[in-house]
Amino acid sequence: MNFMKKKGTLHTTKEDLTVQLCPKCDMSNLCKAEGHEGIMTVYCLEGVFTRK
Repeated sequence: MNFMKKKGTLHTTKEDLTVQLCPKCDMSNLCKAEGHEGIMTVYCLEGVFTRK
């Protein structure tokens, strides 16, 4: 818990994550096409964490 306090992530909301992740995601076109833009989905993990 101390780590999250230091990083300022303890009270992060789903909306905060969307604001942080969407600009870094390389799957935004797919989200837009499927009507998921700005909504947390499994694409968020794939689009951010699988980038090389």
